[in-house]
Amino acid sequence: MAKRLLRETGALLRDLLFRYRIPIFFFGTGLIVYYLFSQISLQSFTTVLTHADWRLVPVIVLLILLMLAVKALRWRYLLMGIKPCAYSELYHATVIGHVMNLLLPINIGEFIRGHYLSQRADIALSSVYGNIVLEKVLDGVFLVLLMGIAIWLFPQARQGPYLIGIIVLTVVLLALGLLLSLLRSRQQTMERIVFRALSYVMPASALEKLKNGVQGFFEGQKIGKGQFLAIFLLSVLMRVFSILAAWVSGLAFGINIGLLPFLFVDLLSGLAASAGHVVGIAGAFEAAAVLGLSLFGVAAEPALSMAILQTATYGIALVLIGLHLWIVRRQVIIDYLSSWKKLFG
Repeated sequence: MAKRLLRETGALLRDLLFRYRIPIFFFGTGLIVYYLFSQISLQSFTTVLTHADWRLVPVIVLLILLMLAVKALRWRYLLMGIKPCAYSELYHATVIGHVMNLLLPINIGEFIRGHYLSQRADIALSSVYGNIVLEKVLDGVFLVLLMGIAIWLFPQARQGPYLIGIIVLTVVLLALGLLLSLLRSRQQTMERIVFRALSYVMPASALEKLKNGVQGFFEGQKIGKGQFLAIFLLSVLMRVFSILAAWVSGLAFGINIGLLPFLFVDLLSGLAASAGHVVGIAGAFEAAAVLGLSLFGVAAEPALSMAILQTATYGIALVLIGLHLWIVRRQVIIDYLSSWKKLFG
């Protein structure tokens, strides 16, 4: 049952990737490129690039590496309710997930990193995925709080689209949080009703595996009060490194608007990048950065240059980590390829 479900999931993902990705990618990315080029002068853009302070690139790469390291540490605390995991395995899984999110749409990296960790740490796949869902909900709540603070701090960010966006995101997160809370509080009742209905159409062996999967999913969402405090502090530290990377990228192109405005710009571009990954288009991060910085009087040319530099340094950081894994722990790469093959068939 589990193997068949894995094969069917792989087939569905292949359809999403190869049947729909190309037209969506070209249409969505084309619109973004058109918007970006309508905002800039190529001559001014070239001038900004030639006068950039490229000495700051290693600093940006270091900040991105620190952000990834903290994210892996936070995942360790998230997983403590299931099973203590070695930090090295969590770090490798985190990096693999980011690499796949960079290369492929619909956030496939989240599935890959969960599947990879499940194999390496011998944890039920359903528990790992339940834990990742919890992580995303907590990330969303933290993001809404920060976006609310940013909108309160900067009057220019209190425009219709941003307020509408924050309201929609808040409603979605509240609905998801309430749904998860309801399912957890009424887990036994819900399971009894659902599984009794399914018992008429599913074999007993398959139903038992489904029960184990559902139980594992909710097991993956256990978290203690002490762990929650550590997770919150690490989430703050992650965001600090991300904002600092954006700020230093801006300094490289002479964007001197202070550190605090990059709180709003980083959140906006991060949300846009996540949405872009889900639908499979490129350039959403750059377009959001240009739009966000324009609210603080920054011209499109240095804003676009800053966003491109951030994307490039993010790629450099992942390449450096990949080379490190290949040199120091080649078996990790082999295991990664194995997990990829099993997921996509």
